[in-house]
Amino acid sequence: MHNDLGNYLSSVFPGIDFTDKSNEIKKAIKQFDKLEGNKFITHNCITHLAQGDIFKNVPYIHFNTDTGNYMKTLVDAILVSNTCDASRKENLTFAPVLPIALFNDNELSHNELKANNKFAFLYIPDIRLQDKIIDFNSFFSFPRETFESLLDNQRVEKKYSLMLTGYYLYITKLVTLLCRPESEEVIRS
Repeated sequence: MHNDLGNYLSSVFPGIDFTDKSNEIKKAIKQFDKLEGNKFITHNCITHLAQGDIFKNVPYIHFNTDTGNYMKTLVDAILVSNTCDASRKENLTFAPVLPIALFNDNELSHNELKANNKFAFLYIPDIRLQDKIIDFNSFFSFPRETFESLLDNQRVEKKYSLMLTGYYLYITKLVTLLCRPESEEVIRS
């Protein structure tokens, strides 16, 4: 992700010349790699629903692609919906926050995931989330009023809110995932 950021930004925003700025942009993004400690999340949660809040025990439907069956499970999840939408839209959008151990195949090494080199995954380098990965491949929605009821009844728990540095990392990954240019093979087809 880091090596081609200048080229990527130039292709997304063709009217802006990033050639002079690309090294500075790369340095800025790489700063996230060097940060450690409690700079990303906080237990002092924002009182309202805010984009980037991390919750525990959120109901999640998992589909078995081989059988077509599904099962309900409880996962940690991060709120993807914008903060302003979270207070008024009918549904909230989440991404599961899963144990990194679930990703033990050859395609996804833990080092690549922790380096945030995969578009669809976010690793937040905080000791409290060191064994977790946010899976942007698996967005899911939940009715807002039902979610608020589960939260009020303490069946779902807000564990963390993002601090400013964590929020910038989160938004950078979301924008990179959702606003990147189409691949050449998709354009050709």
